[in-house]
Amino acid sequence: MGHLRRMKSGMKKGFSMVELMIVVAILSILAAIAVPNFQTMVLKARKAEATPNLRGIGDASVAYYAANSAWVTGASNPGSPIGKNLQAWKPTMAGWVDLGYRPDGMVRCTYVVKPFGSDSYARADAFCDVDDNNDSAIVRYYTSRVTTGAGGYFSYVNVDNY
Repeated sequence: MGHLRRMKSGMKKGFSMVELMIVVAILSILAAIAVPNFQTMVLKARKAEATPNLRGIGDASVAYYAANSAWVTGASNPGSPIGKNLQAWKPTMAGWVDLGYRPDGMVRCTYVVKPFGSDSYARADAFCDVDDNNDSAIVRYYTSRVTTGAGGYFSYVNVDNY
């Protein structure tokens, strides 16, 4: 009995090396699964800026058309280079002054708006390279004028992701 008591008191408390290695292996597997999913979600969140900005540009284009009977052309804003870093919007660029649209804060994408189809519709494009791999994602927003029976205009939206 005394021998058993000495063994128990001489035993060290803690985890064995095998137990620690199993925990490390499990954590490594979980990290290998979680990190790529997290990176994908970060890229989607960065590109998500484009849709609300394009909707605002489209609404401003329709308002401009209603007031001036012509679509406005806005050059690439904020311009090159595009990438994952935020850039300041340039509200004084040609076309954007007339349009009067300003995003909330800085942007990662660059935006262009111009008329198409003999002035029958306008298209706003957002070019985004949110992962700096020199491969831009393009988000497009279409606005059209269609004469209604009441003599007004109808605008519809189609957002495409390329």
